[in-house]
Amino acid sequence: MGALIVNAVNTRNYPVVMGVVLVSTVIIVTATTLSDLVNAFLDPRTREKL
Repeated sequence: MGALIVNAVNTRNYPVVMGVVLVSTVIIVTATTLSDLVNAFLDPRTREKL
């Protein structure tokens, strides 16, 4: 994915750059949400705050 974005930036292929950024953002947001949910499920102190 790194080589793809570097090549896309060098060739000014903006749709590919936007697609890679979008996919990366979705992966990061999903991973963060899942980790927060797992943390809330496993840690009773966090569960009390909800």
